[in-house]
Amino acid sequence: MSKEDKLCEDHFLKTFKRNENGRYVVRLPFKETPHSMNSSYDVAVRRLAQVERSLIRNPSVNNQYREFMIDYLRQNHMELVQPTEDSPVIFLPHHHVSRQASLPN
Repeated sequence: MSKEDKLCEDHFLKTFKRNENGRYVVRLPFKETPHSMNSSYDVAVRRLAQVERSLIRNPSVNNQYREFMIDYLRQNHMELVQPTEDSPVIFLPHHHVSRQASLPN
């Protein structure tokens, strides 16, 4: 087992848990502690505005994106964070990826 594989396995064993649906949940690995990271809110908001502008230009992709995000929320892969929460919060910049179906040759 490589050193990187060992670190990955150690991280999994230290941070995994099973949720109420029986799915495994593992914490994201941080290279540095979250407290030492600069505020990520402004970067995330700017990136989201960029995504929204690109989606407005393509209504079909916009609809697919919104359906995906609603489904993602329903599956509890993300959650709404209230601004009054006291726990540390890191906002991840977001982008969407869409792929058109391949055409047969």
